[in-house]
Amino acid sequence: MDDKLRQLQLCELEILDEFVRLCEKHGLRYYLAGGTLLGAVRHHGFIPWDDDVDVAMPVEDFLRVQEMEGELPERLRFHSERTDPEYPVVFIRLCDTQHPLAAGTEKHPKGAYIDIFPLMPSKPLNRKTGLCFSVINVINYVIQVKLKWLPFIPYKEPVARAGFFVLRLFPWRWLKRLRKWLIDWLYAPEGERTICSPGGAYKADKEFFPAQWFAGTVPVNFEGRDYAAPAGWDECLSRNYGDYMVLPPEEDRVPRHR
Repeated sequence: MDDKLRQLQLCELEILDEFVRLCEKHGLRYYLAGGTLLGAVRHHGFIPWDDDVDVAMPVEDFLRVQEMEGELPERLRFHSERTDPEYPVVFIRLCDTQHPLAAGTEKHPKGAYIDIFPLMPSKPLNRKTGLCFSVINVINYVIQVKLKWLPFIPYKEPVARAGFFVLRLFPWRWLKRLRKWLIDWLYAPEGERTICSPGGAYKADKEFFPAQWFAGTVPVNFEGRDYAAPAGWDECLSRNYGDYMVLPPEEDRVPRHR
């Protein structure tokens, strides 16, 4: 493993530990998610070529944790729409300002950080909600390009590409308001049987979940320590990664975020 990549992983692990400490102190729920959950199950730690940490939280806890920044070590800061009007995405980042290890674009935050995604009760996945989610995803990308977080790479799908070129005609502040309206439309009261992650980068079929998968937590070992995984971790991984214990082809074993 590349020494710099491992150094970045260890910095992210320190951030994760401080985040978990804060959650446990205040009874906030969190779950390892995405590649971090996959790494915990398959490798009992980081996927060797992975360069980020993903966690998810119920939306009410997601909102609360941002108010507790003052209880974190001084070097750790939340990066979100609350702290930066030009922050482009729905999920938030907990950044270590003393470890500028990650490359980025002009406005992309430098340093080690973990990504924290909201999970909200939602209408079930169907044609309308799937289309709504797809529009949110395109808006996310348009805003990131407009605010110079990401380089412009055209969508492969003609419909998404057309949507991008239409939406890029509007100011990013207007797009943020439209995104909020769409997310509010997706939201459903507690008691619904579906949850979704409106900040997720995958397509809708991988970002809507049966609520029972997240009804409780189980411990999983990650880098020698126990963290919370959703009770339905096997269902989550099987649906999103297929036969998740099989390693991908060697040419795909590369960092994807830094």
